Amino acid sequence: MVDFVHLHLHTTYSILDGMIRIDDLIKKVKEMGMGAVAITDHGSISGAITFYDKARENGIKPIIGAELYITHDRKFKGKQQEQEDVKVSGYHLVLLAKNFQGYKNLVKLVTIGNLEGFYYKPRIDKEVLSKYSEGLIMLTSCLAGEIPQAILYEDKQKLKKNLDDYISIFGKENVFVEFQYHGIDEQVKVNTELIKIAKSYGLKRVITNDSHYLNKENYEAHDILLCVQTKKKIDDPKRLKFKQNEFYLKSFEELYKIWGDDFKDAFLNTKLIAEMVDIQFPENIYYLPQTENSFENLKELCYRNLPKRYPDYDNKVLERLEYELSVIRDMGFSDYFLIVSDFIGWARSRGIPVGPGRGSVGGSIVAYLIGITQIDPLKYGLIFERFLNPGRKSMPDIDTDFCQIRRDEVIDYCVEKYGRSKVCNIGTFGTMKARAAVRDVARVLGFPPSFADHIAKMIPFNYSIQEALEENMELKKEYHNDKNVKKIIDVAMELEGLIRNQSVHAAGVIISSIDIDELIPLVKTNDVIATAYDMSSVERLGFVKMDFLGLRTLTLIDDTVKMIKKVQGKEIDVYNLPLDDRKTFELFCNGDTVGVFQVESPGFKRLLKELKPTDINDIISALALYRPGPLESGLVKNFIEAKHDPSKIKYLHPDLEEILKETYGVIVYQEQIMMIANKFANFTLSQADDLRKAMGKKKPEIMEKYRQTFIEGCINNGYPEELAKELFDIIEKFAGYGFNKSHSAAYGILTYITAYLKANYLHEYLTCLLKSVEGNPKKLKVFLRECFEKEIKVLPPDINKSNESFDIEIIDNQKVIRYGFLGIKGLGEAVVNEIIKKRTTPFTSVDDFASRVNHQIVNKKAFEILILSGCFDSLYPNRKELLDSLDQIINKSKNKVASLFSNKMQKEERIKSTDELEILQWEKEFLGVYLSDHPLNKLNIKIDKTISALKDSIQEENLDNKEVKVIGVITNLQEKITKKGKMAIFELDDPSDSIEVVVYPYVFQENSEKIKEGKIVVVEGEVVVEGNDENEDEEKNLKIICQRIYDINEINERSEENNPKVQKSATYKINFFVHIAPDFIEEEYYKFINYLSGFFKDQGEMIVNFEIYQNDRYEVVYHENKFLDWDSYFTISKILENNFPTLKESVRIIPELISF
Repeated sequence: MVDFVHLHLHTTYSILDGMIRIDDLIKKVKEMGMGAVAITDHGSISGAITFYDKARENGIKPIIGAELYITHDRKFKGKQQEQEDVKVSGYHLVLLAKNFQGYKNLVKLVTIGNLEGFYYKPRIDKEVLSKYSEGLIMLTSCLAGEIPQAILYEDKQKLKKNLDDYISIFGKENVFVEFQYHGIDEQVKVNTELIKIAKSYGLKRVITNDSHYLNKENYEAHDILLCVQTKKKIDDPKRLKFKQNEFYLKSFEELYKIWGDDFKDAFLNTKLIAEMVDIQFPENIYYLPQTENSFENLKELCYRNLPKRYPDYDNKVLERLEYELSVIRDMGFSDYFLIVSDFIGWARSRGIPVGPGRGSVGGSIVAYLIGITQIDPLKYGLIFERFLNPGRKSMPDIDTDFCQIRRDEVIDYCVEKYGRSKVCNIGTFGTMKARAAVRDVARVLGFPPSFADHIAKMIPFNYSIQEALEENMELKKEYHNDKNVKKIIDVAMELEGLIRNQSVHAAGVIISSIDIDELIPLVKTNDVIATAYDMSSVERLGFVKMDFLGLRTLTLIDDTVKMIKKVQGKEIDVYNLPLDDRKTFELFCNGDTVGVFQVESPGFKRLLKELKPTDINDIISALALYRPGPLESGLVKNFIEAKHDPSKIKYLHPDLEEILKETYGVIVYQEQIMMIANKFANFTLSQADDLRKAMGKKKPEIMEKYRQTFIEGCINNGYPEELAKELFDIIEKFAGYGFNKSHSAAYGILTYITAYLKANYLHEYLTCLLKSVEGNPKKLKVFLRECFEKEIKVLPPDINKSNESFDIEIIDNQKVIRYGFLGIKGLGEAVVNEIIKKRTTPFTSVDDFASRVNHQIVNKKAFEILILSGCFDSLYPNRKELLDSLDQIINKSKNKVASLFSNKMQKEERIKSTDELEILQWEKEFLGVYLSDHPLNKLNIKIDKTISALKDSIQEENLDNKEVKVIGVITNLQEKITKKGKMAIFELDDPSDSIEVVVYPYVFQENSEKIKEGKIVVVEGEVVVEGNDENEDEEKNLKIICQRIYDINEINERSEENNPKVQKSATYKINFFVHIAPDFIEEEYYKFINYLSGFFKDQGEMIVNFEIYQNDRYEVVYHENKFLDWDSYFTISKILENNFPTLKESVRIIPELISF
C-alpha cells in the first residue's frame, strides 16, 4: 500500500459539483494501491452508506466525512451588517468521523445545518460544533476555510482565536493542518503560514487534493457540469470555473512530486487518520416500534376476523393461516403487520378511502384477515412466499394506496401516535438520464434546442447512451460523421447517471422506534423534512419503510359511491360487486374505457377490443400483459389467439394445465414460474421465489446453478430429463416478461370497479371523474368530450344551481352535470363557501346577490370572475353590461339602494349583445376549457386531407419525431425573449385535445402577426416526447416544434387542392368585410354584390359589410345579411380572379368570426 490516503473528495452527492461516482472511486483507489479513502461532500453525507458498503466489499477502509459550512451564527440569515469579516454563507470545514459516535455527531451537524441554519447553504456554528464534536477529526480545509481566510486577510487576531476555538472543541490530537496546491497563487501564501502554524501549535500536517472529478481528462466534462449547475453557457466569461485542471484524484506519485520529502510526515499522517478511523454499523437490527405480546395480538386479530372473511373456512384456510403466522413470528415481523393494520384501520374509521392492496402483499392471508388488503389470496391463487420469503431475511414491503386528497391525514396520525422525531419522509435523488444529459450538454455548448432534440430523440427511453450507440445505426453514423454530435455525446456519457437533484420520495415514510436523526441526516426539500439518505440506505441501516401512496382513483370511487347514494338512494359496496356484470364486460370489449383505471390508453383499448375479456381473470391478465416486454415478444398475441381458439392451447406436459389454464397456456405471472418449480422440481415456494429473483438478475453463473438443481429435482420427481431442460428454458425465457400477480389482481379489482361504475352509473361516474381532474384543463377536456359523446349535457356554472364542484342536476326528469364553483379559475374556496353559505334561498337578481354576500370575501375581482364565467347569466345574461356597471352594483348594495338591475328588462333587450365567440373565450379563460362548444366545432372546417384533428395525431404510440399538420385555436400564449430573438409557446386547442406548441425565433420572426391569442391557425411541425428525461417512468409530455404556421387566410393557398372539399356544418354567423379601394369601378362593384348575393344563398348566416376608403378611413357603405359556408369562402378569391379581374387588385376580403 502507498503511504497516502485521499481525505478531501467530492462525489456526485456534491450535487452538480462533484462528478466522482462511488463505484468508480473505489475501483480507482484500489488500482492506486491505497487502503482507505474519505468522501467529504459539500454539506452532505448522503452517499455515506453506499460508500461504506462498497468500500468494505472491496477491502478499502471507508472514512465518512463532510465539508460543512460554518458561520458566526447559524440562525442569522440576513445580509452582512455589523461585522464585515463574518461570512454569512459559511466557511468550509472538513470533518471526518473517527468512530460510530463521530458518525452520529456528523449526522446531527448535517441535520442542524439543513433544518436550522440553511441560508443558501446548510450552515452550522461553533455552538453546535462544540456540542457534537466527539469522535470527529477536523481538517483546516481549502482556501474557503476559516483558517485560510484569516491568513489571506492577514487577520492575526482572528486566526489565533479560530485556532484556539477549534483546538478547544476537538482537542489538539484531532485537529490537522491541511495543505493543498492546485496551481493557485493564494495557496502559496496560505501554505507558507500553515507551515508556521503547524509548528507553533504542535499540530499534525496532512496533504490533500480537492478532488471533484476522477481523472485529469474529465476536466472539460466537469466544467460543463458546473455550467449545468449555474445555468450558464460555456462561453460566459462571468461563470463559475475551476481555472486549473488539478482537481482530479491524483496518485501518490503525482502528489509526491509536488510536495517532496519535506512533507513526508503529511503523507504519513493521512494513513494515521485512516488508522484512527473505525466505524462499525450495527447489523441485523430493525428500528421498529415494539409492543408487548405482538405475535399473540396479531394471531388473535386474525382469528377474530376469520369468520367474516371465510364464513365456511376449512383446513386449507387454517393451514395457510398458521403457516404464515409461524413465518411472521420467526422473522420477527408481528409488530410490522400490526402497525400497518393500525393506520389502515384508522384511515377506514375516518372514512378515508384505502386501496384493496398493492404489490406482493396481496399474497398474504394474514394481511387479508387484518384488513391490510381486500384481495382473497386463496381465490386468486396468490403466493405468500412472493411477499415474504422465509429463506431470505429482509423486511416485508407493504405499499398502501390512500385517497390522494386525504393521504397526509394518515401520515399525520402516525406522527401523532409515534412522535414527530420518529416519523419522516424518505428522500430520493434524481439522476441525469441519457436524453437529459444530451440536452444539458448541447445547451451549455451553445447549440440550438432543435439540434439537441434531434440527438436526444435518437436515444430510446430507458436506454443508456452507450446502448443507444450500439443499437441505433442512425445515431452511430452521426456520432462518427459529425464532430458536434460526437462532442455532445462524449461529454453527455461522462455526465450520465450523476445526481441532478434531491427530492422527496413520492410515498416512502419511516416509522421508527428511535429518533431518526440519531442515525440518519435530515434535509428540508420544498418545505418537507425528509431523510438525506435514499430508500436503500435507510433500509440498510435497519429503518423500516412504509409506503403511503396517494391514488386519485380511490377518491373517484368514493365520490361516485356517495353520488349514487345522493342521487339514487342506493348503497354500493365496491368490494362486493358481481364479477360477471354484462354491461361491464361490454364496456371492456368495446374499448369504452375513457376514465377507467389503468386501461385508458389507445393501445390498451385496442388490446381489450381484441381480447374481448369475459371474466375478471382476463382483466387481471391484461394488466400484467400490457407492458413493453410481452407486447414486443408476441406474448400478447399468443394469449389472445389462445383465448379465442382453444385448439391453440398447448401444454408441454399435462401437469402444467392446472398452473396455466387461467392464462390459456401462456406464462403470464411470476407466481406461475414459482408454481412450476414447486410442482415439477420439488422446490419449496421459498426456493422457487429465490429462483424467480435470480432469473430477474440474469447472471449466467447463478442461472447455471439453478438449472442443474431444477433438472435434478425434476428427474427425482419422476419427470424426464429432456422435459426438465425444455421446461427450464421456457420459464427462463418468460421470467423476463412475468408480472407480479398479486399486484395485477389488486389493480385488476380497481379496474373492474371503475368500469362497473361507469357502465352502470354513467352520470354519477362522469360527474365525479370531472371533479377528480378539476384544475387540470387537459384531462378535463378529455372527460368533457366523453360526456359529449355519451350525450350527457354539462351545463356552465350558475349562481343558484352550482355547488362546490361538479354535481348532478335534474332538468325535465333528465340528469345533467352542472359545473362547480371550484372549477372557475381565480375563485378561491373562501368565496365559494361564502356564496353557498348566503344562498339560503335562490338569488333573485344580481342586486340580491350583492346585498347578501360579504364584500370583504366576495370582492370586486371575484365579482368580475363570476360575471365573465357566466354565473349570473340566468339572472342577467348581458355580461358586458354587468361588468360595466359593477361599481354601481357594489356601491348601491353596500348602501342598500336598488340599482338599475333590480328592474327586469325584456329578455330580448337584455340578450341582444350576447356574443357567442366571446362567451367561448371567457369559458376558456375562466373554466380552462371551451365548455358550451368550440370555435372549430362551429366552423367544423377540414381544409384538406393532410390536416388532422389532434385526437388522431397525438393519441397513439411511437409519437416521437412524428411530422404532424393540425388545426386549432391558440390559447395560453406566452412570448419570451431569447438571445436569438422572440419566441412563443402556446397551447393549440381543438375539440378533441390540446398540445403545447413551441415556436422558435427563426419561425416566430416571419409569423409573429399570425401568433395571437384566440387565433385559428394550422401548425406544421414535429412531435417531441419529453418531460421524463429525468424520470422515465413518469407520464410523457408531448409538444410540437413548429416549423410552419398558417392563419385562416392562408389555408386555401397552402391547400393541396385549389377548391378543397369542406365538411359541412350547422349554420354560423360571420362578420365579413369587403374592403374596396377609392378607385373602384361602380358597375363592377354592383355586379360583384349581386354575384355574391346569389352565390351565398341559403348556405349559412353572414353579415356582409362593404366598406370604402374615404375620409382617411374605411367606412361601411353597404350592409346586408347573406348566407355563407366555408366552401364558398375559400372560392371567393377564385371568383374575383375568374369573374371580376378588374377588381382583383382593389378588393380585400377579411373574415372576422363574431358569433355562431
